[in-house]
Amino acid sequence: MKTRMIGTKIAAALLISALLGTAAAQHLRIGVDGGLARFTDETSSGWNTGYSLGGHIFFLPTPMVQVGLRLAYDHWSPQNGIIINGLPGGAVDLTSSGKVSNTEIVPTIRLATAMSAMPLNIFGQAGAGLYLYNSDVTVSGTANGNSFSVSTTTTSNGNFGVNLGGGLSLGKQSSLAVELFPLYHWIFHGSTTVQYFTLSLAVMLGV
Repeated sequence: MKTRMIGTKIAAALLISALLGTAAAQHLRIGVDGGLARFTDETSSGWNTGYSLGGHIFFLPTPMVQVGLRLAYDHWSPQNGIIINGLPGGAVDLTSSGKVSNTEIVPTIRLATAMSAMPLNIFGQAGAGLYLYNSDVTVSGTANGNSFSVSTTTTSNGNFGVNLGGGLSLGKQSSLAVELFPLYHWIFHGSTTVQYFTLSLAVMLGV
């Protein structure tokens, strides 16, 4: 796992360097996006629907190929009654606080249609890179007539993850476009795999 993380960081650094080196020669697209985030693994019932805020930068070797980087921040809050390790037996009147947050640093490739006669195009997108996944949750309640509070914290220096999705683009690649795209994410966190889904609306600008 450690070797894989070092390789991921090196790959991300090389991609950023390539983007900067080709910026003058290639058509660039940059944009920001925001939307909903939802866990889809076995823990999903304990979490509220969250949000995702991010951005992309792409350069276009050809009109149908876009290579770049996705940066994003994802956030979720726990539902009352969420079950965490360490709760006493017979716990009732549970209240929860805290968050799970995740930062994505993901080299990304898109394959898109390039129909100049129409403002509507479709694209597929895939990425693999670094996910900084952290959680800090506190559950309070009553057990056997006594009050209690239990906390759990997970801090990540970075996990390898991948995403896959696609979407619709309305506008022109060379100027302004609005995009709607879902992405499905897998984070390989120790012996478990965290899975979640994002649905984002983006504004992209050709430079």
